[in-house]
Amino acid sequence: MRILSHFIAFYRILSHFIAFYRILSHFIAFYRILSHFIAFYRILSHFIAFYRILSHFIAFYRILSHFIAFYRILSHFIAFYRILSHFIAFYRILSNNNYLVALCQFVY
Repeated sequence: MRILSHFIAFYRILSHFIAFYRILSHFIAFYRILSHFIAFYRILSHFIAFYRILSHFIAFYRILSHFIAFYRILSHFIAFYRILSHFIAFYRILSNNNYLVALCQFVY
């Protein structure tokens, strides 16, 4: 009878160790799930960082396009000034009664 009670006690102790192992495995599984959430957060933060870098490139492109637009407006003003200077030169030649030179100036 004593041996049987020792086997029953050993079985109970063993079942407690098995229960402890199961609880521990649940904690390990919870840790693994938590680490997957952390990894997903890190991947998501990399995507957010990539989006921020991309938005900076887009902002740089917009600033650059504004400079290009400013250059185009400035070149239109320069072209307008050149046309105006041609008309002024044409008027000066006409005022000197050089009609042939004025005609050549107007054609070219």
